[in-house]
Amino acid sequence: MFGPYYSKNDFDLYLGDNLDVLSNLDENSVDLIFADPPYFLSNGGITCKSGKIASVNKADWDKSKGFEKDLEFGLRDPEVTRLKDFLKEQGYFQINTKVTGNNGQIKFKEVRGFQLDKGIISSPEDGGAGRCGPKTREVINKINDK
Repeated sequence: MFGPYYSKNDFDLYLGDNLDVLSNLDENSVDLIFADPPYFLSNGGITCKSGKIASVNKADWDKSKGFEKDLEFGLRDPEVTRLKDFLKEQGYFQINTKVTGNNGQIKFKEVRGFQLDKGIISSPEDGGAGRCGPKTREVINKINDK
């Protein structure tokens, strides 16, 4: 059953995957979405803070662990969102593509395109085409380490 995690007066707090929670709420009924880290941003990046270069590193818990699991069609997992973000950064998704954590939203053509461009597969019909398995993860992790 869907319902608030906590309620008081005119305040309701929901706990869960924001996509699941939001899909169950009325349109325009949300005043605030609070997302809790880790965001996996602590990988040596920099930003500008008060006119000075500053590290974006938070702590070890916020460091990316790389892609460690196989991502199959239909899987719902934070790794899927990271894969989509990566593919989008690499130019394999249109700019306006909505990135969600549901692998059903990944179009095999984007993963396959990446695999073909990087020599992971030699044709779209190869076994593993469109699947983020060990070879694809290894290439992505090498690119992310640069």
